[in-house]
Amino acid sequence: MVVIRLLSLTLLACALLIGCGQIDQAMMYSEQADAVAAELEDITGIRPSTSASWKNGEFREFVVEFDQIPAGFTSDDIIAHAEASIARHFDASPRNLKVRFVDSDEPASI
Repeated sequence: MVVIRLLSLTLLACALLIGCGQIDQAMMYSEQADAVAAELEDITGIRPSTSASWKNGEFREFVVEFDQIPAGFTSDDIIAHAEASIARHFDASPRNLKVRFVDSDEPASI
């Protein structure tokens, strides 16, 4: 009985440690996405919202969403700046990069 209790407590402790690592990793990804947003704000003058999606350890998608179109920038300019910033702040490149401009009720994606 004591062995079963000890084994159960050990398994619970292992599960908690694994969960803590995942939480730390999620917080790190959020901080990196915020750093990309801050860098894009410095460049464009408008702070976008940003998010990163991971699945099974693969960097699946990064989304940059501006609430208006930054003046003086083409979509290609913004994509290039976003890609460069992601490369500086993340160890991997996302499979997909989405840049959206929400200037009305309907978002426009590029």
